[in-house]
Amino acid sequence: MGNGLTTFERVKMVIIKVLEVDRDWITESTKIVPELCASDDAFTLADLEIGMEDEFEIEFTNHETKNIRTVKGLIGMVGRKIARKLAAKVTVTTSQ
Repeated sequence: MGNGLTTFERVKMVIIKVLEVDRDWITESTKIVPELCASDDAFTLADLEIGMEDEFEIEFTNHETKNIRTVKGLIGMVGRKIARKLAAKVTVTTSQ
C-alpha cells in the first residue's frame, strides 16, 4: 500500500505504471491530457482509474477522471474519496 509515501508520490507511481511516462514529466500542475496521454481515450483513462482504485482501495464511478485536468486535480479527487471512505468507517464503527 502506501509505505509512508505521500498521496502525490503514490498517484505519480500509478501514472508512471499505467501511462508509461517518465517520472520527471509529472508535477502537480502537469495536465493529464495532453501532456501525459495523447488523448482523452476512454480506455486509457479507465486504466488510470483502475490503477488508482487498486493503489488506494477506492472506487470511481462513470469515468470520473474524464473531468480531471491536472495531476493536482486527480490528487484532490483521490483525497476526497479516501476521506469519504474513512468517514464511512468511522460512522459504521460508532453506530455499532
